[in-house]
Amino acid sequence: MMNVDTFNRGLYEEHLEEAAFLYEQRVRGMEDLELTWRDLADYESRRDAHLNGLVCGGNHAFAVCREAALDGGPGELFCGFFLACRQHTVEPLLALMRDFTPDEEEQVAAIVEALVHVCPHAWFPRLAAFAEKKGPAYLPIILRVLAWHRNPLGFDLLNNHVEQEDGLGGAFPWAAGRLGARVHMSHLRRVLEKQTKNYDLRETALALLRLGDRELAPFLAKRARKPWARLALALCGGPGHPNKLMNATPTSSSSLLGLGILGDVAGVPALLGYLRRPQVAPIAARALELITGAHLVERAWIPEEPDEDVYSPAELEAWKKGEPIKNPNGNPAGEYVERISHNINTWLAWWRHHEAQFTAGKRYRRGKLLTPNCLLQGMQDPETPGMLRELAHHELFIRYGCSAVFELEMTVPLQERVLVQIQKWVEQNNDRFEPGAWYCHGEMMKG
Repeated sequence: MMNVDTFNRGLYEEHLEEAAFLYEQRVRGMEDLELTWRDLADYESRRDAHLNGLVCGGNHAFAVCREAALDGGPGELFCGFFLACRQHTVEPLLALMRDFTPDEEEQVAAIVEALVHVCPHAWFPRLAAFAEKKGPAYLPIILRVLAWHRNPLGFDLLNNHVEQEDGLGGAFPWAAGRLGARVHMSHLRRVLEKQTKNYDLRETALALLRLGDRELAPFLAKRARKPWARLALALCGGPGHPNKLMNATPTSSSSLLGLGILGDVAGVPALLGYLRRPQVAPIAARALELITGAHLVERAWIPEEPDEDVYSPAELEAWKKGEPIKNPNGNPAGEYVERISHNINTWLAWWRHHEAQFTAGKRYRRGKLLTPNCLLQGMQDPETPGMLRELAHHELFIRYGCSAVFELEMTVPLQERVLVQIQKWVEQNNDRFEPGAWYCHGEMMKG
């Protein structure tokens, strides 16, 4: 007869397996264009139900999760750190941090997500002290957690590690921008000017914009050929900057998306031309949709890409030579999807019919003269991809001064609450801004 402990362990392992799987499904879902951001709520609620079952299991369930977390799988790590944060004291969490050193990006992300969602704020001083004295691998993790919550302890970590050569893996500029650490603006500007090796320069440029650097747009425009400068320029650029992006590296995804974000129809002819290039047609179509709101949709066949663990070397070699992967019936494997049209003739016909409705030199978002309300609508739209929702929030902050805290990794209910806060800000401030005009840090930019 099975004893109670064995039965319970099996139950906890089942809860853990499901919760870890659903965590990883949600992470993948954030990148899946066939899912809306609201669809992620289903993963979250099912995951949390299993986590609650583990919390009810007390010490035994935590021991099962801790053991699995030490193997380093992202889903198991999330669950282990989640359970550690639900213990009565901080000691089990500190012990887990001592016993496990994250060395992969996915591991760091899993730990950060667990801590930002459930770690008691009263434990933050102990976590910061641990990271400073005994856990350098945890410095970027704890710094991100503190900055996420705008906790002033984050300033101490920033001050103590300002000279860290790699910027704590991008955590330093990320945190500085969110904490409003203007004291470090000169350091971050030097990093950009020197293009410091191993530093996350895109995040550094974004941090400077969030900190209110009013001289950054011309600096970025002169460096528009640098990949790290293009999207930052799109978030702060003025009337002359669409040409800078078009003349920089026009076939890069960041340049094309940047034209869409800037929203000037002067970029439309170039974007139409890039629909002829299959490699960049998807991003060119997305940029055109951002500007025009044309809603041109097509049904397209997407061939399946091979899984190296499933297909034979011969099948993989044939695929590399251009032959399609076959399904068990011998037919090409893949599926039909609806997407923004990549057909240049469809777009040219639409543009010829509607071009007169747009004014060059103005900013547009989905066919409307751009206002803060347009950006909010983009964030609310279930169909807007995560990256564009994040960029819309940065625009609200950098161009218009909306300070509501928003992160893509927030749970869906939390995102919905933040969107309500942004809605209230928009209702109070939208009329202050001229539709279609160019703003940065709340002030209209000159041509």
